[in-house]
Amino acid sequence: MTDQLEYIMRSVWMPGDHIRPSDQFLEHYRHKMEVAKRFQPRNVVEIGTRCGYSLAAFSVGHKSSYLCFDAGVDHDSERCEEHWHTVVSDLMLDAKLIVVNSQSLIRIPKADLAHVDGDHGYKGAYHDLVLVKDSDVILADDCDIYDVKKAVHDFSKLYNKNVELKHDGLREYAILTNK
Repeated sequence: MTDQLEYIMRSVWMPGDHIRPSDQFLEHYRHKMEVAKRFQPRNVVEIGTRCGYSLAAFSVGHKSSYLCFDAGVDHDSERCEEHWHTVVSDLMLDAKLIVVNSQSLIRIPKADLAHVDGDHGYKGAYHDLVLVKDSDVILADDCDIYDVKKAVHDFSKLYNKNVELKHDGLREYAILTNK
């Protein structure tokens, strides 16, 4: 499965992306693949999809349907959005992209797995977690950022979630499940 993941990740990497598919990044995405393999979600909601790399990794772990949100506020967002569509087409995924700032949303559909990788400030990360609070499993990225980790901690206390903190060699992340 790891060889397949590496092949897919390298094949879907956006040409000229300032982020390179280094061994650390491949390991980062291997962890995402393993989360999908472990929980086998029928549907995934993703906040902060950028180029679709996590989507590709999830699809290696378990085929699902995907509803992705991205704010489109990065300097390369237009290119990333185009590339996201290429990834979805190349991997023949059942996926939809909505370009909207998640901070303006009050509700999104419940999912078997929610991937939160949007706003990295406390208020924004907390808001995104609340948006997906009814999901069976939440994968919160970038918990090595103090505000994100604090949002995960505070959210998990209020909404009675179990938290598994893990490190993938690049970043810390959390898997939140119902108690």
